[in-house]
Amino acid sequence: MFDTLLNLLPSSTNISGAGTTTPVAIGKYLGRNRTFRAWGRCAGDVTGAGATCQINILESTTSAMGTPTAVPGSLLITEQVGVTGTTTRPEIPSTVLPLPSLVFTTTKDYVQAQVVAGGTSPVFPGISVTIEPIDAPTVPSGR
Repeated sequence: MFDTLLNLLPSSTNISGAGTTTPVAIGKYLGRNRTFRAWGRCAGDVTGAGATCQINILESTTSAMGTPTAVPGSLLITEQVGVTGTTTRPEIPSTVLPLPSLVFTTTKDYVQAQVVAGGTSPVFPGISVTIEPIDAPTVPSGR
């Protein structure tokens, strides 16, 4: 299920070519002092020699993400393709278990996803980063 409110990237995010990109310029409000799990998914067939896809979560005090800082850790997204019989089926979750995830606690109100693709001509179709709240406030908000 794709939920725009819980996803840091648009549903049509396709990464093509090596380099660093921030697909969404405006930060998403999550509030500070909250703990979340970010889930990374790739909905299609990854191509390219030595293709890598790293997602960094950035946070800022404003939605414009003027001077963002990275939360500790990152998501490493791999090809997640299932097989039915002998047919490769990118739309079926694979045996890549557990799915890539990152638990983080916000110290600022807004977050966004930064994608770093590597390798030779990497293509990662249908990248998504879904946010799941997993905890009550760490400390009262506004401190």
